[in-house]
Amino acid sequence: MTQPRHVSQAQELLSQVLLSPQPAASAMGMLRAAPPAEYANDEEILDVMAAWVEGSYWSAFSLGLGTYAHACIEFNGLMSVYVNACRRAHAEGKEWKHANKHSKKGLPLRDVDVIYLAEKFDCIFGETFKANPELWELFKQEMEKNK
Repeated sequence: MTQPRHVSQAQELLSQVLLSPQPAASAMGMLRAAPPAEYANDEEILDVMAAWVEGSYWSAFSLGLGTYAHACIEFNGLMSVYVNACRRAHAEGKEWKHANKHSKKGLPLRDVDVIYLAEKFDCIFGETFKANPELWELFKQEMEKNK
């Protein structure tokens, strides 16, 4: 099966970063690259988002982050849940491109998504919060603040 042009382009940019002798400089150049004038449809945006998440995951591994900074790659798990929730919202005909705290619109999450998010977040910050219960309380307070 041939990949859509936009997914191939996203993967090509990520390959350039991976093959670069200076990946950080290459990534900065990628950030400066002009995005398409417009995407053909929402599915195209979702496909590019998914390709970016998958590409960043594998690029992190190729740079040794899976071994030397494991928690860093856990953010890809968070991003994957986000992309999948956006796909579900789109399939349900709900707004997803601007679903966030500022728009007061949420995304459809399943129980399994919430459990997975908690697992990833715990991997990244759990030990910090266990060692500093006051930070955990502050975090919970901030999450509850604007409900």
